[in-house]
Amino acid sequence: MSDTAGIAVVLITRNEAHRIRKCLESVRWADEIIVVDQHSTDGTPAICREFGATVICREMTQGFGEQKNFAIAQASQPWILSLDADEEVTPTLREALQQAIANPGVCVGFQIPRLTAYLGRFIRHCGWYPSPVLRLFRRGHGRLTDAFVHEEIVVDGHVGDLHADLLHYSYNSLSDHLCKMDLYTAYDARMLARRGVHITALKTPWFFVGKPLIVFLRKYIWQQGFREGLHGLILSGMAAFVTFVNYAKLWEAEMPGGRAAHEP
Repeated sequence: MSDTAGIAVVLITRNEAHRIRKCLESVRWADEIIVVDQHSTDGTPAICREFGATVICREMTQGFGEQKNFAIAQASQPWILSLDADEEVTPTLREALQQAIANPGVCVGFQIPRLTAYLGRFIRHCGWYPSPVLRLFRRGHGRLTDAFVHEEIVVDGHVGDLHADLLHYSYNSLSDHLCKMDLYTAYDARMLARRGVHITALKTPWFFVGKPLIVFLRKYIWQQGFREGLHGLILSGMAAFVTFVNYAKLWEAEMPGGRAAHEP
């Protein structure tokens, strides 16, 4: 690529040695790879350096959004592609990315449809597909929101759409899902507390029964999760459980002597 149309791939990591190679292999063609690692103990930084990445070790104290913004600030290329360690850029997507930055028009960012695998199966229902994510943007025109988790990129201009899938290998097992759920729900509870949400006697039935039930019905019935067979049933049930745990952790934090919601 020319200097006027270079891409920097930016990732944040922590103990991703078991899957980071597939991601990095899929972006070997990038002009620059920046990795900000949260003190991994499994050799993740060394693997990243094998692929020519610039690796910076840094503690994550303010959540995913702030950590990714720091990583973006280290890039020098005119375009940024923000990825997670469990994602893969296909050759078709690579071509679409290169065409986009060669002829962006008025766009300073591009959305990419994301196809996610759950327990070994790519999911096209439950609201999981196409689920476009804004991941490619012109440096200086985009940043991550400051959310602790579920952060998103926002840009200060027009956004275009690409039509090649970004592959996302989310959870290989239920154990993997449960482990990540423990971390993410801690951050979710923190965000609920920051928005001023409180567990009261009046709201308890809604938080612990109504909302989880609505989540399940939306994913399994309205978003046709039933078409995914047992995968869809389990995914919908886990989504409802996550909602329940979010409020349970908020309740725990509000108890006298309870663990603070901001301690994941």
